[in-house]
Amino acid sequence: MKKYIILIAALLTAFLAEAQNVDSLYLDYQRASRGEVRDKALNLIAIFQSKGYVDTPISLDENVSNDYFDMVVDFGIATEYYVSGRVQESLELAKKSIDKLPQDSLVWQFEFLSLMGMDYQLLGQYDLAVNCCEQEMKLHEKLGRKDFLSITLNSLAVLNARLRLYDESLEYANRAVAIERKLGREDRLAVRLGVRADVLKMLKRYDEAVQDIDEALALDKEAGRYRKMALRNLIKADILMVQGKYEEMLQPITESMQQFKSLGDNYYYATALSNLSQCEYLLRHYEEAEKYLLEADALCDKYGYATVRHEVHEHQYHLMASMGRYQEAYECLRLWGRENDSLFKIETNKSLLELKTQYESQEKENQILIETMKNRKRGMLIVLLAVIVVALAAMLIIDLHLRRIIGKRNEALRQSNENKTRLISIVTHDLRTSVLAQKQVLERIDDNFDRESPTDLKDDIHQLRESADSLNNQFGNLVSWVMFRNGNFKLNKVKFKLGKVVDECFKTESANAKSKGVKLVNEIDGGVVVFSDLNITKIVLRNLVSNAVKFSYQDGEVVVSYRDGFLQVEDHGTGMSEEKVKLLLDGTNSSMEGTRGEKGLGFGLFVCNELLEEMGTSIQVSSCLGGGTTIGFRLEEK
Repeated sequence: MKKYIILIAALLTAFLAEAQNVDSLYLDYQRASRGEVRDKALNLIAIFQSKGYVDTPISLDENVSNDYFDMVVDFGIATEYYVSGRVQESLELAKKSIDKLPQDSLVWQFEFLSLMGMDYQLLGQYDLAVNCCEQEMKLHEKLGRKDFLSITLNSLAVLNARLRLYDESLEYANRAVAIERKLGREDRLAVRLGVRADVLKMLKRYDEAVQDIDEALALDKEAGRYRKMALRNLIKADILMVQGKYEEMLQPITESMQQFKSLGDNYYYATALSNLSQCEYLLRHYEEAEKYLLEADALCDKYGYATVRHEVHEHQYHLMASMGRYQEAYECLRLWGRENDSLFKIETNKSLLELKTQYESQEKENQILIETMKNRKRGMLIVLLAVIVVALAAMLIIDLHLRRIIGKRNEALRQSNENKTRLISIVTHDLRTSVLAQKQVLERIDDNFDRESPTDLKDDIHQLRESADSLNNQFGNLVSWVMFRNGNFKLNKVKFKLGKVVDECFKTESANAKSKGVKLVNEIDGGVVVFSDLNITKIVLRNLVSNAVKFSYQDGEVVVSYRDGFLQVEDHGTGMSEEKVKLLLDGTNSSMEGTRGEKGLGFGLFVCNELLEEMGTSIQVSSCLGGGTTIGFRLEEK
């Protein structure tokens, strides 16, 4: 009975607290003494319950710990951030809090994972959102809550739609709708219908999409869910736009924009502004279209909405081009093209070239018109002087241009000569030394073949094999470096599974590792996908693993892991001083022997670092003598 009295008191207090800023209440809660935590937590929880943020039942018994209240309050605040468009803050708080959850709090783990998945989705990080959904599915199995399966299916439908996998998306959406119809949950059925309508629109099944939207709108209106109604209007306006019904779409998109603004939902408010601008553009109301785009762009800059910003830049490009403002259109298209993948950039670069040519052509036409007007006023003398000035200017420009071309060619020739000199120096010094070492071993075998024991002969052959492996790696590095320096190494970023590439690298180095008893460990999840140049990644990874094996002690371990966008190779071998690391990365010929006397050029890390810099990253090293080495580089996730 006492807990119900406490809850009623908390609800009454909530009516007064809602007038305050939730951030202020959260700050007071964090500063509260141990005795005040419970009362302040109940105030916040009452607000969250009134807003419908929490589905999971909350325990209010007196024996509940302060840690439990911390967990519930953090979830409510993170949800408040999400609803108000502060997505990055919501994600950071949820990530920080989920690590504190007890292992038996499976229901709350699901709540936090679901919120994080929505945050990742709004931030355009769809792969991370999918990972959250996969973890949610595992929790469903442990909890046996089939009714909650609908939530995860709905998320997967949205994510697959974002990834343009529309057939898979529709399958997930159909399953979610079927579950909600069976359970009779009208509020969630409306949500599932809205998602399915969006997928049907992508599949150009417009009549079916409208049916789902109308049914969802009726359910939302009956329950007073105004934010959901705004989302439905947004989708309905999109369908009308695709069908070319621009006048008809103006009303639902305007209503949607106003509703999101009044609700304080900045993400969808920015989305609605972008779509409203597109509607005005199609109706040739250019000034109105530009006003809405500027407001949407400001929101994207403030809150980091990557997906909406991409759409805004596309609309800005078309709008500026239609208004004849080609320089601004050029800049918008450049920004838009930067956010697309390499296949799209081919078409974008073509459009950029055409637009730039059109802009330059317009500027030249304007200059010719101005000069013509001046010539008419000033007479033949000014015309003659202008011709002379233009001729001198042209000669000066041509001279400067020729000097620039000659300078570039001289610099290229100098660089080429330096490359050749350096290559010859390396080949004559290090490679010749390795070859001579092999020659000496072969001469020893030839001279003492009949007298050598099988053990000595096996050791000599093993030494020759290690030397040959080292030479092969050295030649590979030299070829890569020469191709890169001569401009023959072309960057080509693609998506690939990182764990598979590591396994392939381990196969290559397995013989050397096995001979030293070194264990190769791949800690990378099989589902991790990165976006990078595959060849460069393989070259760099192969060098790093080879070096780790080379400098590991007998029966050591080499571990490859990937965390927060950073791929690293870790060993517990000989390690290096800071001075040695600097020499290797600078390309200074500073080779080191491995733990079994393995030879090298000391050139591999320099080549790897130059190739990585071409991709916009670099090698990072943490090492100390006798303490092992951790070395790696950042990769872009997709």
